[in-house]
Amino acid sequence: MIRRFWAVVLAVVFFILLVGTLVLFRVMQTALEPDFYKEQLVKADIYNFALNDLLTSSINDARNLPPEKFPGSQKSNALVASGLTTEQITASMSRAVPADWLQSEAEMVVDQLGVYIVGKRDEFELKPQLGDRAAIIVDEAQSLLRQSNTYDLVFTEFVDPFVEEAAGGQLLLGIRASPERLSEAVRAVFPPEWISAQVDVLIDGASPYLTGQQPSFSITINLSDRVPLLLEEVKGILRESDAYDLLYTQVVEPRVTETLQSQVALPAGITLTREEILDALRRVAPPEWVEAQVEAFIGSTGGYLVGTSDTIGIQVDLRENKQEAAVVLGEIADRRLEGIVSGLPVCTAQESLDLAADIAAGRFTEMPSCRPSFLTPETLKPLLDLDLSGAISATVLSNIPDTVEFNESFLRQAVASDGGGAEDALERLDQVRDWTKNGITFTDNDLRERLGDNAARLDDLTSFMADSFTYTHEDFREDLSAQSGTEALDTIDTVRDALKRVRSLLWLAYLVLALLLVAIGFLGGRNWRSRVMWAAAPVIISGLILVIVSGPVYSGVVGGRIDTARTNAISDLDQADGFYNTEVLLINKGFEVVENVPGEFVGGILTSGVWLLVIGIAVILGAAFWPQLRQRVAGMRGGGAAEPPATSPPSPPKQ
Repeated sequence: MIRRFWAVVLAVVFFILLVGTLVLFRVMQTALEPDFYKEQLVKADIYNFALNDLLTSSINDARNLPPEKFPGSQKSNALVASGLTTEQITASMSRAVPADWLQSEAEMVVDQLGVYIVGKRDEFELKPQLGDRAAIIVDEAQSLLRQSNTYDLVFTEFVDPFVEEAAGGQLLLGIRASPERLSEAVRAVFPPEWISAQVDVLIDGASPYLTGQQPSFSITINLSDRVPLLLEEVKGILRESDAYDLLYTQVVEPRVTETLQSQVALPAGITLTREEILDALRRVAPPEWVEAQVEAFIGSTGGYLVGTSDTIGIQVDLRENKQEAAVVLGEIADRRLEGIVSGLPVCTAQESLDLAADIAAGRFTEMPSCRPSFLTPETLKPLLDLDLSGAISATVLSNIPDTVEFNESFLRQAVASDGGGAEDALERLDQVRDWTKNGITFTDNDLRERLGDNAARLDDLTSFMADSFTYTHEDFREDLSAQSGTEALDTIDTVRDALKRVRSLLWLAYLVLALLLVAIGFLGGRNWRSRVMWAAAPVIISGLILVIVSGPVYSGVVGGRIDTARTNAISDLDQADGFYNTEVLLINKGFEVVENVPGEFVGGILTSGVWLLVIGIAVILGAAFWPQLRQRVAGMRGGGAAEPPATSPPSPPKQ
């Protein structure tokens, strides 16, 4: 009894060790085997799911997002504004990155990184192969751009805000234009078909660099064919400005202001202001003369602004205008003289007699202190010898140049003297002139400058696209150490070392199990048949327990909990989140994988339990019927029926 008691104890130990060994072995076959993950990804159809269901759901959810959810300051939903359908985007993505290529690259990562993590190898090298896809990706990007409303989107999101900002202040030379007019001008100069062609030029020029085929790129957009249209639009905006203001404010007045003081003194205390003189010049200018001068100004200035000419040569002849203005200024002087005279106090009788005597004697040479009834402005002029017209010619007209020249130097001075970011205006002027003459050049250095701190990622992209991107175990350890410190690295190394030892010593577990069965057989049995049956009994019992636990018990307990967890996870989602439908899709797929992975793991345990049952039962049956089997085998070898075993004659009774 004691021997069999210890046999039972060893059977319990055998069961515990067997379960631990099977679990460990199953872990080695699943969680620590890269091929297992590849099989699970294929079984879950992850690659087609990512490129079809997931991508479709993400795009559809993104269509409902408000503009502020997109990068930058968007005015509208970029996906909706693009005009592309979900089907167009997903189909293009599938052509650019097909499921079989995605699978091959993902499995390469699993193979290389997986064997390193589980300690099967001490190094790895990831080298994605994207070179053969690069040209297709570029073609698909161009195709989507051609199909989209990129032109309207660019204008709505980028050009129109810039135009509105520009229209909010003055342009060059104090000219203003409405946002609608500026936008109309830009669209006229750069129509959709031209923009589309330039986008193709940019993509074609930058693609060899982005795909790692060339170390640099330089793309020049030629604007020479745009210059005539640009010139017409500039002239149109100039014409729509106030012609008088444009001519006088920017051409005539600055030069006249240089030669005139703020006030010009005439005889008899009469003064003319600079504003009155300029206004007189404006008033006498004939409309046809103004139109001719303005057209000359527009033609010469417009050509300079758009870079078709390096000089501005405008000569405004003011000689006739000066003579006409002299008449207007004489009228002003006369009215001013009349005002001075009418402002004098009325003379007394004696004062009137004294003035009359002075006039008769020729002593009247200055403005009187009072106004007699017989003295009027017209009679006062000859008495005082007032030649207002001559004074105007001498003090005003002589200081106004007969011709005014407007050149590029004066234009730049005028722009620089304007308020509100004049220096920026000069810089923009020079930039536009350079663009129209030499084109717009964009290089890899410009791209890197705009990327700023993200330029290093550009290097990774070009290397990746060129099939020259390599990621090794050294990079992995360096990144892990940088992100999580040396503790994470030490943990990884500890786990890898432990897995190596377990893998190398796993055979000991099988040896111990075999020895336990031998010990159980010898302790429990008294002959070979009973010993074999005792050794087989723990195998059968262990197999039966494993089948029950990994079969109906697992299905009843774990299966229901997975469904409950799935429901709870979905109910915890915020339906107001823009990607609610996509999150539900991911949860369902995630739980599908969760069901498959433990199912595969437990399924292996169940299979092992069945095999233990089959083997144990076969061994017991073999042991129980071994004599009959041996007889039958012996008979088959002898060619006839097996003879019954010979019986010894009875021994004679003892005397």
